[in-house]
Amino acid sequence: MPRSYPDYKAVFQIINLGDQWPRLGEINIYEVSSRALVTKRRIRLGNSQQARFHVRPRANAANNADESFGSWLAPSWFERGVRYGAKISCGAS
Repeated sequence: MPRSYPDYKAVFQIINLGDQWPRLGEINIYEVSSRALVTKRRIRLGNSQQARFHVRPRANAANNADESFGSWLAPSWFERGVRYGAKISCGAS
């Protein structure tokens, strides 16, 4: 069910739908156009475990500024190319 988070620009909810991860993985959230890292977390997710990332508006950005954020998972147990697993576009509508 969609939720409203008025204090945040975007919210990513990551859910592991597979087996427990064998080792730590890194979940990264980037601002897409600048490729700037917004936040990252090293985590080991179990089956059905969830992690939520809240992206706050930048202090120097206007409230209605168009921005896009992307999530990228980097598992430590195998090599994975850099590509976004999900993207969120925010801004005036």
